[in-house]
Amino acid sequence: MLSLPKKNPDKAAAASTPAWHPNFRNFAQLPDTKHVRTSFFVNGVAVVVAGIFLLLFVYQEYRLAESRQQLKNWEQQIERDRPNSAKAVALFKKFQDEEKKIKELANFLGNPPIRTSDLLLRLGATLPSDVTIDLIDCSEKEIIIRASLKGMGDVQATAAASSYQSRLKSDPVFSPLFTVDTTNLARDTDNQRMILDLSLKYKPEAKKP
Repeated sequence: MLSLPKKNPDKAAAASTPAWHPNFRNFAQLPDTKHVRTSFFVNGVAVVVAGIFLLLFVYQEYRLAESRQQLKNWEQQIERDRPNSAKAVALFKKFQDEEKKIKELANFLGNPPIRTSDLLLRLGATLPSDVTIDLIDCSEKEIIIRASLKGMGDVQATAAASSYQSRLKSDPVFSPLFTVDTTNLARDTDNQRMILDLSLKYKPEAKKP
């Protein structure tokens, strides 16, 4: 039968021997390090938060400076492009005006109360020998005729213009379609002639062919 191990008397004596130097610390009088640790962490967090706010402020200032520079570049570009833009707007307005005229002419030519060929032939048949047609402007609502009367005085030209207007009013082709009015009768001193403008407006009852 095996015997139980015996305790070593030297190890037991060493465990019960006190420390080689005395401990003179008075734990009751030592400062509480908890407050120091708390103050350190609070100050550290405050520094970190302040640093974050400082970085945000610097970043915001950078973004603002970048935005100001971009706005300045845009303003310079706007000023640089302003003349071309004004020209483009003027050209577009001119295009709209011309487009309107073309549409009116297309509507008129598409299905007018009187065909253009018949209109020209009838104007030629009713034209007095002392009157020359310079311009015919056709629109959806009226026809403008500009004519010249050469070699006449004011009284003679006025009588000739009135006679031509009366002839168009009484014409069997024009009278059912138009009301004829003189819109202008003036002397062109540069070319020694009288300018006559007649307006042939379509009557509401004028029927398209």
